[in-house]
Amino acid sequence: YSEEIQKQIAKEDRKFLDFSANINPLGMPAGVRLAVMEALDKAEHYPDPESRKLKHALAEYHEVPEEALICGNGGADLIYRLAYGTKPAHALLTAPTFLEYEEALKQVGPKIHIYEMQPDYRVREDILEQMTEEMDVKFLCNPNNPTGILVEQELLLRILERAESRSILLVLDECFLDFTGQEERSLIQKTTEYKYLFILKSFTKMYAMPGIRLGYGICGDGALLRKMET
Repeated sequence: YSEEIQKQIAKEDRKFLDFSANINPLGMPAGVRLAVMEALDKAEHYPDPESRKLKHALAEYHEVPEEALICGNGGADLIYRLAYGTKPAHALLTAPTFLEYEEALKQVGPKIHIYEMQPDYRVREDILEQMTEEMDVKFLCNPNNPTGILVEQELLLRILERAESRSILLVLDECFLDFTGQEERSLIQKTTEYKYLFILKSFTKMYAMPGIRLGYGICGDGALLRKMET
């Protein structure tokens, strides 16, 4: 809970269930907690701005090149850096979805196009019709936040192909994919083949550590990553 909500709970003497943050209910793993405690002695020094040690570990885990990785202060930080790094004229979003995509895009002023996921909040084949050549970037959350619904894998691959053929950067948010137990759906390995694919990942949700801002992205477009890092 935020401090404000905690005060309200204490005032009303009631019990609340918080569904807003989607954090692993098992809490922070013991290994993460221990690593944080052991790292406190190093907190008096500035961290490596290139996150080289973390990139090396992530590259080994995901079997991708280190140069395809970028680290940030949570996934939200990278969403804003993507917006400023691409400065799109046209962007395509699904609705409903994570609000941060739209909030970041509004800061750079593109025309935002909306694909309404009605009536059952699923992405359907007709989304391909909105992926026109004028689009510069498409944000897609899989599974979607807040609905938790996965995009059908065959359709997801068709979306990827359409994005690549029309030079649309597909920002695929996989921050909640670990919760599904279907990590084989990840398109991380596709980043070595497709230039217009950016995978967004975060430690926040699965490892229950929102107070430690740590997210990362995977992309084969080195020029884009350099823009985001400057």
